[in-house]
Amino acid sequence: MACHPVHRLAAQVALIALTAIAAAASAPSGARADAVNVGFTWSPQAPAAGQPVVFAVAPETRAVGLSAALWDFDGDGVFDALGPTVTTTFPAAGSQVVRLVAVDSGGNSGAAANAVTVGPPLPPAPVPPPPPPAPGPASPPSLMSPFPVVRLQGRVLRSGIRVTRLLVQAPAGARVRAVCLGRHHGCPRRSVVRRSRSPRAVVRLRRFERRLRPGAVIQVFVTAPEAIGKYVRFRVAPGRAPSRRDMCVAPAGVAPARCPGE
Repeated sequence: MACHPVHRLAAQVALIALTAIAAAASAPSGARADAVNVGFTWSPQAPAAGQPVVFAVAPETRAVGLSAALWDFDGDGVFDALGPTVTTTFPAAGSQVVRLVAVDSGGNSGAAANAVTVGPPLPPAPVPPPPPPAPGPASPPSLMSPFPVVRLQGRVLRSGIRVTRLLVQAPAGARVRAVCLGRHHGCPRRSVVRRSRSPRAVVRLRRFERRLRPGAVIQVFVTAPEAIGKYVRFRVAPGRAPSRRDMCVAPAGVAPARCPGE
């Protein structure tokens, strides 16, 4: 019965490979046969057990017109891989002889063997710590405590009012700023700033204790860095008590707004 061409070719390659392996086995590590100038490289040069190692036929060996490259990684004479570039791993540390059989386009073969020093397994990669938890939403500021109290005392005149006392009761550390709008209506200066020095201290704004004509406006801001403060506006009208508007002001802010819950 005639042998199939594929089987015949496989038998020829196997015979050539076995002859080259036998020659390489009898040669010391690093020796090369003379039929085909065979060489190979590997990376990394000092692999660790279990680490992938890439073996490649040397360029001078490929230059002869390579038709087959067979690799034996465990020295048992059985080919473990086929191709000009292959990857393998070594399960344990130690010196491992790797053999390559190369066949050129003319059917000539050669073999080379090199000892690869395999180190112990690499330590496991450190597990990165979990990311810090995302900050939750910031809690809204609370009302200043005790909440400020603003009082204006005086007398209604036919042509405005006479302020006898302008008092602000505020917690320690609060900033009290009073603004008088209407210089031609009796305002002595635009603004005055005071600081509350003790709990429930009473700050007296003497600068605005005077006669104010209709159209004058006094604004009082009581603020603190981390709390919602107090805003009061007094508007002087002819022949009657000044109108009053109470609102809140954001921490260290200047724009009055509705108080929480209103």
